[in-house]
Amino acid sequence: MDIASKLREMLNKAREYMQKKELAGDDLTKRPAYDPKLEALIPVLKKEIPLKAHAHRADDIFTAIRIADEFGLGLTLDHCTEGHLIVDAIAESGYPAIVGPSLASRSKDEVSLSDFKTPGILQKSGVTVALTTDHPVSRIQYLPLCAGLAAKEGMGAWGALRAITIDAARICRVDHRLGSLKVGKDADVVLYRGDPLEIASSVCMTIINGEIVWQSTEV
Repeated sequence: MDIASKLREMLNKAREYMQKKELAGDDLTKRPAYDPKLEALIPVLKKEIPLKAHAHRADDIFTAIRIADEFGLGLTLDHCTEGHLIVDAIAESGYPAIVGPSLASRSKDEVSLSDFKTPGILQKSGVTVALTTDHPVSRIQYLPLCAGLAAKEGMGAWGALRAITIDAARICRVDHRLGSLKVGKDADVVLYRGDPLEIASSVCMTIINGEIVWQSTEV
């Protein structure tokens, strides 16, 4: 509750600060004193960047949604560990979820319900879902493994691939460049020998900007 109160306080201050700047226009004598903390929140208030709410528990997820709605913000629900318990509310909110790290120990109370079933439940309810390893909690190299386990637990192979490619790019607002193979996008591609969601599959080629930067010597 204390964090939510402080966040509301800062957002209110930032909104007043932004409004005073806008009213002052080019008149520097009427502008409020420069405040770097409040300046940093202006892009959030203008929805140019999302509010990143790191929330595991259902009550904290509800709080993040309420604050985002109150101030008319963009929002990503990062971790969203108990999201499967309130899936209808998250789907209704329209906010995306970045789920994980699921490949980690349940080292604190708020992650006691961590489950690889969560991303699939959310995605099938219409929530845009990405997967995260929260590197270095789980190493980034294990992202395909996490996707494979999520696929096994109900997300399905196509849903899991989307969660680490195009849907992740959409949530990060870079899908105009990344996340799928399309004319005009960055030509960054990894080719696997086998299913990329299978732990035994290995990379055979890496392409960046259309150029082969690494290639396996294995036959």
